[in-house]
Amino acid sequence: MGVDGDTTITADGLLWDGIVTLHGRVENLLAKALQRRHGIGLSEYRALCRLSRADDGELRMQVLADLIGLNQSSVSRLAVRLETAGLTYRDSCPKDRRGVYICLL
Repeated sequence: MGVDGDTTITADGLLWDGIVTLHGRVENLLAKALQRRHGIGLSEYRALCRLSRADDGELRMQVLADLIGLNQSSVSRLAVRLETAGLTYRDSCPKDRRGVYICLL
């Protein structure tokens, strides 16, 4: 909206709309390519990238959720998919029995 409350689209608004649209298209193409070539989705790729950069290749599940923008239940399902694919395993936190780590194999 403009300063006077009108609904005309500003140049900045058009630019941001274009950026958001382009981001969505790139993300969609990347997701399709990852699935076709490697059999993983974009969320799995993001998780594996974060784990590969983490100390010892492991992160607490909640930290991973925050880093890749997913909620706890989505990251739990993601962890199952990565374990099933033989890419990761889960380990309990020795200092906090409620905490769970996801670790690269």
